[in-house]
Amino acid sequence: MDRSLANLSVNFPEVLEEFLQKALDSCTLCFAGIRPGNLLHLVHDLAVKSRKPFAYHEVSKFNPKHHQFFEKVNSYGTFLISGIEKKEDLLKLFPAAKILEIHQWLYDGQEAFLNIPHPDPHRMVFGTLSRLDFGKNFEVVFEALAILKKQGMKLQFLLFGDGPELPKLKRLAVTLDIGSFIHFRGAIKLEDRSEVYAQVDVCLMSSIVEGGPVTILEAMASGRPAISTNVGDVRNRIETGFNGYILESATDPAELAEKMSHYLNQPELVLQHGKNARLKFIREFDQVKGKELFLKAIHHLIPN
Repeated sequence: MDRSLANLSVNFPEVLEEFLQKALDSCTLCFAGIRPGNLLHLVHDLAVKSRKPFAYHEVSKFNPKHHQFFEKVNSYGTFLISGIEKKEDLLKLFPAAKILEIHQWLYDGQEAFLNIPHPDPHRMVFGTLSRLDFGKNFEVVFEALAILKKQGMKLQFLLFGDGPELPKLKRLAVTLDIGSFIHFRGAIKLEDRSEVYAQVDVCLMSSIVEGGPVTILEAMASGRPAISTNVGDVRNRIETGFNGYILESATDPAELAEKMSHYLNQPELVLQHGKNARLKFIREFDQVKGKELFLKAIHHLIPN
């Protein structure tokens, strides 16, 4: 039944028009963050008809296939933006778009991350928590580990997560002869995510595409430095040489190995960058401040 209702709303949203119109009549602002399908087109059209302020938060990259909807919002509405890359992409499409900036925050369990003890610079465990999909680009991590092994470095890499790329990655670990470095830990329950960071000293993110990567915020709150590709909102979260490193290339294992070696050769940086990461999180991404910024943006759109 639930699936039937979902299919109905996606494919034939006009059957919900009366219900949606009543909902709009009783509100002062229409806010949306769902995929720009038929339902969202209808909601926007009703907001225009009712002269209700319309705000849209794009949670991932601006996909060209949804350009028609973005044109609608540009004509009537405001974009809520929570990342540098998304803002740049939007302004390339619509230089005069109305934009209000917000910040992501950890929506659940923030205190658990903030209470994790600082990393142990002497054990040197790198790690990643992620869905194991193609876009996560783990091949570059494995190749970087192979480089470090040839250099005689001592380290561990914990990979938490599951997904379609797992069998391929296990075969690659054997091919590169880095099985002794890598520990496949499997999927983690949402409520147990903070436990991951207690086992890891430096976090890696190798994704080719991201919106606002939550794993970077989790690492920051946990007091862990991070090495990441330059995607999504990473530039707002990592300051190179302060609380981690941003890679210039998403496909160069030598660059990743070099950044990892900074921590391997200077273990005191793990602790210092980790402390900086937590301070930056508290200063800029604490959930209270994130909610305040979001509500400020929303109130800005509500007519006096």
